[in-house]
Amino acid sequence: MNLRSSAVLILIDSKNRIILTKRTKNVRTHKGQISFPGGKYEDIDRELIITAIRETTEEIGVTQDKITEIKKLNYSYISPRGFIIYPFYAKLKKNSFKKNSDEVEKIIKIPVAFFKKGIYSKHLYKVNRKKVLLPVYIFGKTRIWGATANIIYNFIRKKLNRKEFYNINNR
Repeated sequence: MNLRSSAVLILIDSKNRIILTKRTKNVRTHKGQISFPGGKYEDIDRELIITAIRETTEEIGVTQDKITEIKKLNYSYISPRGFIIYPFYAKLKKNSFKKNSDEVEKIIKIPVAFFKKGIYSKHLYKVNRKKVLLPVYIFGKTRIWGATANIIYNFIRKKLNRKEFYNINNR
């Protein structure tokens, strides 16, 4: 499989909530799904962190100057669609969003504490012709599954272990 690179930003706001988006029905892929801000690597990006920041700016209006503590997580996720997804973590200095209505139907803020409780179920999915159990989170009417749920699951499990981050300084 020829993997294409992508990057997402696990953005934590000032009220300790993870910022997610609900994609519109207008986007090419993953219509109506819950996801992190992010997308595929473009040659103009030079680095994956730039991809994550560029896509976050495009989707929810959060620019690099509004975030701090940018860190690359020490794991990735391979999607069934042939993307290797590299997650980055950042804190939002001030809650200020401007959603791109073409791509984002809704900005969703879920307390980190909800995910720390470990309340999730596991569902059987077919990934690259293999059946795997993956986490699914239900927060109110919001169902988080697939790559997003898997990245959250690993992020929460490893968040307290600082060895899981590569520090990205002076960005």
